[in-house]
Amino acid sequence: MKKQKIKRWITWIVVVAVLAGAGGGGYWWYKNKDAKEMTGGLTFAQSKVTKGTITQSVSGSGAVEVAESETALVSEPATVAKVWVEEGAEVKKGDVLATFEGEDVSLALSKAELTLEQQKMALESAQEKWKSLQISGADEAELESAEMNIKSAELNIKQTELEIQDYKEKAKAPDPLVAPIDGTVTAVNIKAGDEVSARLEAFTIVNYKKLQMTISADELDITKIKVGQKANITLDALSGQKITGTVTEISKEGTSSNGVSTFPVVVTLNNIKDVLPGMSGEVEIIIQQKENALMVPVDAVETIGGKYFVRVPRSGETEGSAGSSGATESSGSTEPSGTTGSSGSAGSADGRSSTTARDADASFGQARSAASGQTRQEGAAAQPGQGAAPGGAREGAASGWNRGNGQGLGRMNSQNGEFTLKEITVGITTDSNVEVLSGLNEGDTVLIPIAVSSDANRTVTMGGFGGMGGFPGAGAGFISGGNRVFSGGGSGRGAGGTSGGTGGGGR
Repeated sequence: MKKQKIKRWITWIVVVAVLAGAGGGGYWWYKNKDAKEMTGGLTFAQSKVTKGTITQSVSGSGAVEVAESETALVSEPATVAKVWVEEGAEVKKGDVLATFEGEDVSLALSKAELTLEQQKMALESAQEKWKSLQISGADEAELESAEMNIKSAELNIKQTELEIQDYKEKAKAPDPLVAPIDGTVTAVNIKAGDEVSARLEAFTIVNYKKLQMTISADELDITKIKVGQKANITLDALSGQKITGTVTEISKEGTSSNGVSTFPVVVTLNNIKDVLPGMSGEVEIIIQQKENALMVPVDAVETIGGKYFVRVPRSGETEGSAGSSGATESSGSTEPSGTTGSSGSAGSADGRSSTTARDADASFGQARSAASGQTRQEGAAAQPGQGAAPGGAREGAASGWNRGNGQGLGRMNSQNGEFTLKEITVGITTDSNVEVLSGLNEGDTVLIPIAVSSDANRTVTMGGFGGMGGFPGAGAGFISGGNRVFSGGGSGRGAGGTSGGTGGGGR
């Protein structure tokens, strides 16, 4: 009975041991597979600091259109006497386009002039009668009647004079119709002898020497654009021709589509040789431009604590270590894997650090990493000689930087075997380049991290104002000489953390 019990216990112990071994092996394989996939193809590309012209611009597409077009309108009813231009004619502002005939009032005018003579004679007769009544001593009633006849004759004369004046005005021809702008006559809608009414559109004139393009500027760019800024235009039909322009109008109202607002911006073309309305092309509005500027690729620049950095290759030995640079407080717990070296970094048997990362989640602010020899302290400072992570998952490298006045940067530089982070000040920024105001010289070398996915052979360029671990931005990891850093943040959407941990020291 006892033997059967002992046998049964031995059997259970063997089963548990086998299961535990299988589970541990599976976990080891999963962790190493994950680490291998994440470390498989990362490398760095070198780039030189160059000097040249850097341009910040806003671009958009559009079609060429005429900037000025007017219609010549008839001012009053009249008869067209003569049309002085034909379709296609070039005219200047003020040139005569058409003249008009005056109204034929000769008969009415003659009758009015005869009536006026008769009325003058009647006035003289009335005046003579009044004098005669005065001399003869006529009574008051007769004198008043004679005075009324005189006033009536005078009023008749004034009325007839006004009629004559009106007839003479009608006999005059209306003012000629003139060109309202410089341009080409594109439409003629009247001919000699036509009876025309007021407001008739007699001519259309287009100024083909004033051309413009209208583009739609994004709401994030519209505040950068100002009237008077220069622009470069590239037309599909005239690809080899250099065309410049000037911003002449910016709309105060935008239109919204799919949650994005755009604003029309009008650019007037300065040189229009061979340019025709309807041609399509691209407009590049120059926001800022500087010549002889030091530049680096935008993918080479990172941010931390509101400052800007680039990776520069180390020259000679690794500068410092986690132990020698001093460790600051960090949250988390110790997760040893391997042994801790005297330099503050842990390595594998062949002298290279072995790195394992996990839980690099999409929030980029709560990533946790476990590395060989990496120590995460909770409530206590790291001891000399131990590997120290630059802050916990929630505080990250940026938090360490702010709390330690640069000690976080020193720890990062001591733990990266391939490069050093160098602070720079930046100026103009474009989609591809960043102007360097200080911190680098022409010809200096900077590093750009490039990750190659081991399963799909895809190459991804990392960096660019936040692509590196510990920097808000693109939120990707990089490896150098056995170091791994996982980024926090993520285009401003992170949960607050900026860095995971840093693995053991390099070669």
